[in-house]
Amino acid sequence: MENRDIVIKINSMQEIEAKFRVEDHAPVAALLNEYGAELVESTCQRDTFFDRPGGEFRNGGCSLRLRVCDPPGRGIITWKGPIEENIDVKIRKEIEISADPPDSAFVLMESLGFERFFVIEKRRSSYRFGECRIELDELPLLGLFVEIEGPSRQAVEEARRKLRIEAEHVPQSYLHMLVDHCDENGLSPESATFG
Repeated sequence: MENRDIVIKINSMQEIEAKFRVEDHAPVAALLNEYGAELVESTCQRDTFFDRPGGEFRNGGCSLRLRVCDPPGRGIITWKGPIEENIDVKIRKEIEISADPPDSAFVLMESLGFERFFVIEKRRSSYRFGECRIELDELPLLGLFVEIEGPSRQAVEEARRKLRIEAEHVPQSYLHMLVDHCDENGLSPESATFG
């Protein structure tokens, strides 16, 4: 039998973020470069969302996903609890478990009785900008977004101001927006991918 190491790291925190729809990433990327922000990585992420039979997580405002990033092919299981606040920023509990290899994580999730219900791909460039993490995201069907995640509302707002983002915070998750888009357009896919 093949010996495969499984590495698990757990990170529990409160997620504080704001998301903005943009027409073009170039102005934000230029400002990030001007400020000397560090480009951490550029990846294609494939998020597989799981739920209990009957949609208990979705109905309770929670989510459970397994993200696979390529490169480098690592897996991250993320649990997001109910939203505590969602006006100018979104605040909720988040628990992340780094689980490699991802194939084993899929087996674990399904062995625990969770069902796959939606797959989303996104192209993401991640920057470290002061105390914040800035994500430049592109999603099929939805377009371009900038996410700012930081340790406080003030840090997120300061990053937004420096990056000259005038758009309103988008309170919905990508999953919620994609499911709504499919419903509104008479589509019934189980995925939104670039393929």
